[in-house]
Amino acid sequence: MAEPFEYAIKKDVRNNPIVREVDEARQRDMWKSVGVAGFLVLVLLFSAWQHFELLRHGVPDRGAAARARRRGGNRAAAARSRSKR
Repeated sequence: MAEPFEYAIKKDVRNNPIVREVDEARQRDMWKSVGVAGFLVLVLLFSAWQHFELLRHGVPDRGAAARARRRGGNRAAAARSRSKR
């Protein structure tokens, strides 16, 4: 069986890859965002490192003492002072 005429002719197809130009403003914005995010991660890591070093060396959490004072402080000491009256 013979091929139809249009399939018998080899078609010249340009298959060149598309080359896009680099958008300088977009690249600058991306690197600026990466820099800010990296800085925030470093600040967070430094803060966490200081916090866990303080806990490791036995320094009490200042927030826990303030919360205890707001709740009524040392309840045992308060009970003793009430019983002395």
